[in-house]
Amino acid sequence: MRTPLVRPLLQGLGTVGLWLGSLVYGVPVAWAVPGAVDAPPAGDLVLEPLGRQVTRLAERLGGRVGAAIVHVESGRTVTLKGAERFSMASVYKLPIAIAVLDRVDGGELNLERKLTVKASDLRPNSPLAERRDAVGSVLSVRELIELMMIYSDNSASDLLLSLAGGGEAVTRRLQTLKITGLRVDRPELELLADGGGVRQLPAASDLTLERFERLLAAVSPAAREEAQRQFQSDPRDTATPEAVGRLLVRLQRGDILKPESNRLLLGIMERCATGAKRIPGNLPSGTTVAHKTGTNPGGYNDAGIVTLPGKAGHLAVAVFVQAPGQPPAERERLIAEIARAGFDYFAGPGAAVR
Repeated sequence: MRTPLVRPLLQGLGTVGLWLGSLVYGVPVAWAVPGAVDAPPAGDLVLEPLGRQVTRLAERLGGRVGAAIVHVESGRTVTLKGAERFSMASVYKLPIAIAVLDRVDGGELNLERKLTVKASDLRPNSPLAERRDAVGSVLSVRELIELMMIYSDNSASDLLLSLAGGGEAVTRRLQTLKITGLRVDRPELELLADGGGVRQLPAASDLTLERFERLLAAVSPAAREEAQRQFQSDPRDTATPEAVGRLLVRLQRGDILKPESNRLLLGIMERCATGAKRIPGNLPSGTTVAHKTGTNPGGYNDAGIVTLPGKAGHLAVAVFVQAPGQPPAERERLIAEIARAGFDYFAGPGAAVR
């Protein structure tokens, strides 16, 4: 972790490089090396090979890539563009789930509370919306969390965000839990509208899935391209890789939620049905991964906790890839390779003494 005096210097130097162990006025300083990974903690030069490997992988793909690899038990960290903000896409469903479960822990919500789904609740990219009996179906908060986290269901996400009081309330609740560096602002409906170039939505009670899809289809290609460009630079619903890495570490350590809620969430994340070729994609068969993916135009993300073999502990991995010009398979491959690089480093021969 950088000291308050070091970070402004690093930001002033531009791309942050490797720690060279120099001292200025008694403060450890990282001198910049163009194109290099963010600096590991002072004195942790042994992490440099992993940092260089992550950098090479990202440079090979191109685009803009951010990553954080954190060994949970030791706190040792490598980041790439760790302090820069990236659109979370559906990774933002993880902080929504945490905010909802925190309300459950506080007695404000009950996991078995039932909600009746209305036509105006349905969203694109939603297994729930594809069900013939979707409208009028009754689901518990627990079931909605499972839909949101396992299948990245956008309808479930917006229902839960509403239960949590909206984006601003979720962000405030995260701040009370000392979770910083990320923000939740808009429901999925608005995210999809903003990214798709829909400038005006009808009243929520009048908006059906079919009507929304017609609005999306009516946007011209040029307007959609401009909307996507603006979307990628929007500060809303963004996070830094460092922040997501810290969040994952705290989740694994069990110091955010009560034990029962913590176990529930991690267990649900282990059943994630999306992104099989992302963090888990290049790991040894049988490796336990609890993760949440995110996808938007040009952006592929994944954030999760990898259980290392034996007594090696756990690895928090967050990777954000914004490379619109690259095939989706290559973006997923990069996420998998970065996760594997961290796995091999912290689980490989000699890892215990690193």
